[in-house]
Amino acid sequence: MDSDARRAFVRENSFCVWGYNRQKHGPAMTIGYYAMDGGDICFLTMAARAKAKAARRDPRASVCVIDMAKPPSYMLLYGSVQVESDPEYVLQIGTEIARIEMVREGNLGPDEQLVLPKEPALAWIKAENRVVLRFTPETTFYSPPTLGKSVEEKVEYRESLGEVEAGSIRIGQSLPW
Repeated sequence: MDSDARRAFVRENSFCVWGYNRQKHGPAMTIGYYAMDGGDICFLTMAARAKAKAARRDPRASVCVIDMAKPPSYMLLYGSVQVESDPEYVLQIGTEIARIEMVREGNLGPDEQLVLPKEPALAWIKAENRVVLRFTPETTFYSPPTLGKSVEEKVEYRESLGEVEAGSIRIGQSLPW
């Protein structure tokens, strides 16, 4: 999968596992929908949540974008995070994430727009101190799904991907974003 295909994979999917470094323990993860802003992945949260605090302390993070097709596949992205707190920007991204969630859950048509009343939405953003975590990918790792209708077909497919070194099957590749 080349760079353009990787970007398309991230644009076409909208569900991820967000990984970040905790202060005193190992990595933490959160699932949720995201929206794209250019090449960046945007995730809505509250400023008081661990994700936002971690981003301010250490901007390194990872995002695992999940393709919910069967069989599923995923792409890992590694990069850095900026915390965006401008209420208008948070409203714009929050509205898009809410639209994506409504479409994915079957409550809104794919071509329908979601219109939120601006003043109540801004009041909610301010009351909960909502922010956007804007993730800029730097490196990606894609793992294709293992195809086949039986265990034998799956093994044959994996072997068809080629050998990297003795005993290791090539199932993914790291590339710059």
